[in-house]
Amino acid sequence: MKNKIKYRRENLVIIQKTVRMHFARKRHRPRYQGIVKVKKLGTQITAMGQTVQKLKKDREVSQKEVQSLQSDLNQAVIIIKVSLTTIIEISSMLSNGIVLLSDERANAREGH
Repeated sequence: MKNKIKYRRENLVIIQKTVRMHFARKRHRPRYQGIVKVKKLGTQITAMGQTVQKLKKDREVSQKEVQSLQSDLNQAVIIIKVSLTTIIEISSMLSNGIVLLSDERANAREGH
């Protein structure tokens, strides 16, 4: 009887630990995945920045655009870290933000 109680107590602790891990993973995994997506975009923007440095015409304007994109991505990482957002919200935030930024920049270029 004594061993039975001890065995069940140990297994209860294992079950509680597993359930806590599951809930924590379910809650925080989308945030980590979102940060990884943002970091991948950051590497692409860094590569784009290196290409922009080779330009002869409109280099300064393009560099400012790349820097603003990088700052926007840094802000996105901060927002993801601070708030509990889902993967759907993060994906929509990234896609909407990037599409809007690219549209604004295209319109700004046409205006010049």
